[in-house]
This record gives sequence, structure tokens and C-alpha cells, in this order.
Amino acid sequence: MSICKHSLATIVAILSLIFILTPYISASPKKKIELVKEELIGYFNPLEGKITSVDKGEVTINIGEQNGVKRGMRFLTFKIGEPFYHPVTGEQLGNVEIKTGCIEVLDVFGDHAVAKILDGSPSVDDIVRISSGKIKIAFFQKPNADWRVAESLYKLLKNSGRFELLDAYVPSYDPHVLTKISSKLGAEAFILLSTKREGDNIEMSVKVFYASNGSELVDIKKVINPYEEGLVSDREIICMEGDVEEPWSYYKLPLNCQISYS
Repeated sequence: MSICKHSLATIVAILSLIFILTPYISASPKKKIELVKEELIGYFNPLEGKITSVDKGEVTINIGEQNGVKRGMRFLTFKIGEPFYHPVTGEQLGNVEIKTGCIEVLDVFGDHAVAKILDGSPSVDDIVRISSGKIKIAFFQKPNADWRVAESLYKLLKNSGRFELLDAYVPSYDPHVLTKISSKLGAEAFILLSTKREGDNIEMSVKVFYASNGSELVDIKKVINPYEEGLVSDREIICMEGDVEEPWSYYKLPLNCQISYS
């Protein structure tokens, strides 16, 4: 009887352990291209804080690394204005916010950050904010960029709901030219994607620039394996109509080949 009880206790313990570990065992690691998307979003996450000091063209804000602040982030600054009220009930609905400037983060610490003033005259107690609304970003890829990587990243960014992606014809991929085009599109920033084949892998570079002055925010580099990432194959299958189990023929697209439709 004691043996049966011991065996039952062992089985229960094993089942409990399996139940606890299953989520960790079954959870697949994130794909590198998804990590690129998350890193990009991290530079535009909605954030809000206050200016605690102003000194010689620089300000200190009361949010830092623990809040998700990164070097290079830009915040708009606002001063709290007069209250406004409901026209019927007279209830105060809020306060008018007056834009006072724009700042760019220089140094980030645990609970605060230091930023330089780019525009306007922000002052102590002004609100600093990255809007929760969609960020307009222009998306450009160099002509030799791997189309599978470009398409996958574009879809991930679009489906994230954080960005409004903008496209345009470009005569040149020089950042100065792209800055002017992005500014005309009304974009806050633009992405320039390039890739390079390294054996079976692809080295991708995702540069982000501000559209207002062309300054580079970040250059994210990753080496990815297209098959591990689940990207579409560069072998396009051509099948005849009907229920055909085997492909009629294969057509291999050369790397970086682009197809245009007119």
C-alpha cells in the first residue's frame, strides 16, 4: 500500500513539473526580424514626463531608462494653460496645452535623462511627451536589399499599429535626398533598409533618420537566416491549374531580384 502511495505521489509530482515547465519548453524563441521591429518601436513608445531643470540649452526630465527612455529619443514639450469647461454643466474638462518646444535625449540614467533643446524655450514643469498616436515613418529599401527581408519587416511594422508607413518614388538613396522627400511626405522619421548576403545568412542594416534634419537616430544590425526566420523561399513554384500534388516546374529567382508590375 505504501509503495502505491509513493508511486502515486511521484506521478503527481512529475505531472506538476511538466505542467509548470510546458510554457517555457513549448515557447519558441522570437525571430530576429521581430526583435528588430520591437527595437524600432522602442524608440517611439508613448512616454510622458516633466522637466525638472533647465541649464544652458539642456534640460533634465524625470523619466529615464526604467521608463524606456533611450538616447536619441525626441519629445515635444508643453506648458499647461488655462482650464476649459463643459459648456452646459460647467465641469472642468481639462487644460489647454501650449507647445513650448522639442528636445532630444543625450544621456539616460535610471530615473532621469538629460536632453538638449532643439526648438523653442521649454521651462521647468513643462510636460515632455511622445504621442500615443501613430507615428508617420517613410520606408525605403536600397535596390539590392533582399525583398524577403524588406517585405517581412514592412508587414511587421505596419501590423504593429504603431506606425503609419509612407512610400514614395526616390531618385537617390542618399540620406540627404531621403530627408527632403520624407519631410515633404509629412513623416517624422524614415527607415533605410539595406542587406548583404553572408553565405546562407543575410546581414541586415536598418537605419532610422529624423525627417526634420536628417540626423541618424539608430542603426540596427542583425544577421539572420532566412529559413530559420520563416521567410518565403527564393524558389517560386509554378503549378498547372487543378489539383496537382507535384509542381510542374521551378523557377529560381536570383538573390535580390525585384519584380515590377505595370
